[in-house]
Amino acid sequence: TILYWSGGSGGGTGTYGSVVTNYNEGGYRDWDAEIAQNTGNIDATYSNSLSRATGILRNSRNNQSTIGLISKLNVDVSNSLKTIVGVDWRTAEINHYYDVRDLLGGDYYVFTGNEFDTTQAMQMKFLGDKLNYYNTNTVNWLGFFGQAEFKSGPISAYGTAGYSTTGYTYTDHFKASEEMMVIVAGDTSYVPDPSSKPLHSENKGLSGYQIKGGGMYRLTEDLGVFANLGYISKAPIFDNAINDYDGSVNKNVENELFNSFEVGLDASGLGGIVAAKANYYNTKWLNRSNLIGYTLPDGSDATLFLAGMDANHSGIEAEVGLRPISLLRLDFAASFGDWKYTKDVTGIYNTWVDTTFLQTGTYIETQDTATYYVKDLKVGDSPQTQYSISASLYPTQGMSLQAVMRFYANNYADWNPFTRTTLEEDASGNRVQSWMAPDYSVVDLHASYDLPINTKGMKFTVFAHVFNALDNVYVIDAVDNSKYNAFTGDGKNHAADDAEVYLGQPRHLNMGVTMRF
Repeated sequence: TILYWSGGSGGGTGTYGSVVTNYNEGGYRDWDAEIAQNTGNIDATYSNSLSRATGILRNSRNNQSTIGLISKLNVDVSNSLKTIVGVDWRTAEINHYYDVRDLLGGDYYVFTGNEFDTTQAMQMKFLGDKLNYYNTNTVNWLGFFGQAEFKSGPISAYGTAGYSTTGYTYTDHFKASEEMMVIVAGDTSYVPDPSSKPLHSENKGLSGYQIKGGGMYRLTEDLGVFANLGYISKAPIFDNAINDYDGSVNKNVENELFNSFEVGLDASGLGGIVAAKANYYNTKWLNRSNLIGYTLPDGSDATLFLAGMDANHSGIEAEVGLRPISLLRLDFAASFGDWKYTKDVTGIYNTWVDTTFLQTGTYIETQDTATYYVKDLKVGDSPQTQYSISASLYPTQGMSLQAVMRFYANNYADWNPFTRTTLEEDASGNRVQSWMAPDYSVVDLHASYDLPINTKGMKFTVFAHVFNALDNVYVIDAVDNSKYNAFTGDGKNHAADDAEVYLGQPRHLNMGVTMRF
């Protein structure tokens, strides 16, 4: 049994409010001008002596704390059958907020977005005060699992099953949970009630489960066949259960589903000189969901979740090892994948619009449609074709030298399938894929040596690595139709000039000593 705690605090920083910017010389922040503007800026509405800042520096904070307990029991039913049962419990609290980092020459900053700040004095924010947003999320998880392993003669098998239930809560400390009626000159309106509790949302009892199993059968001492399969019903993550922007709850949330299987061969021969393994895999990721906004009959905004996005990952993997002599080992590995989305997704939902565009308060129900055109589009963010070739030398006891060449291809840029809301086809009528990064290869060199010394039971190994030994320039990762860095002069068309790319590291060296005792 293990009881644990983990947590941390941190975040980023930036500006808040209106900070003086010089657009004539590259758009840089003029900090001196902002400090001069804030210093002595008296706003008698709030204070006759303190300076009101118009722009400040803020922190964006994310503080987390998790407590958990894992307990398991091992039961050996027989020499052939071993089982494990256990429980996994954890609870986490996450706080998100802005706070004042630097008032840039001012004494306070005015923030009016907290519905519980009912006086002007409460709206004056000083160093360390929270502003913009302040939300607390909690995640509570309880899971049970069991596992069994069986081995007898040529048969080895395993099975595992698990069940979990998850609950989420959301609290907006700046938004009141209730409204109160106000009548002014005969007109009735509703405003936030500062005497009520903060807005609180819950979505609990979200269950999920998984079943996995597999086994190997040895046809001969040198040849075996194996198979694995699994089915997972994954409870939704927080953002799919509760909208982290306004606290709205997805009452009809659906689980994402994964089902997979693989079959393969495991072989060796020539007295252990050759070893090989090959397998075919197929994994389906079903029922991904997306958040969209719509309008309620009273004109207020709301959100709903559309589900049904499916993808299929299939491919062949193989690896071969050859050790003709004790001083030399050769290895080869390859993977050929076909990962793509399997269908377009369409959702129809009701929304309400003011057809007069005069804000008359009369909203008419209408139907809207959301369609995502993703059928046969390749999944991005990982190369779908990979090779690896390596040669290892063992010239003396305790020493190893290795050279590895890795090759990557069919690396489609990362993209969000829920952004494909229009049908995009080329001149031949084929769907336009996300941009594909150029193929590339990398050579790495490794060396290690166990020093022939033993000091009071301590052993030492020196090592050195040269990564990207040929100093190749290559794109290791990319984002399709970048939101920030795409060239829009010819439109965003999934081309190289629309991608945001990340280059692999140039040649670099790593060396050191490890100590074992």
